Amino acid sequence: MMPRGVETNGAAIRKQRFLRGWDQGALADRAGYTMRTIQRAEYGGPVRITTLAHIAQALGCEVADLLSPQVTQASQIAS
Repeated sequence: MMPRGVETNGAAIRKQRFLRGWDQGALADRAGYTMRTIQRAEYGGPVRITTLAHIAQALGCEVADLLSPQVTQASQIAS
């Protein structure tokens, strides 16, 4: 069974959001998702890679910056 999404680095998402002075609702509006989706991403829950890409775009950073450290480490090992 394929995983439904990727694990996020919630602390990195929160940090980027705080640096911009945004609350979760502001990020949700800019990314085009519900606040619940932003909350799930900030708590490290799985989100679709396209969702994470939109969040990264709204924050002006790279998707890799917002991935869980375990996901990033696993992709480096596979390279």
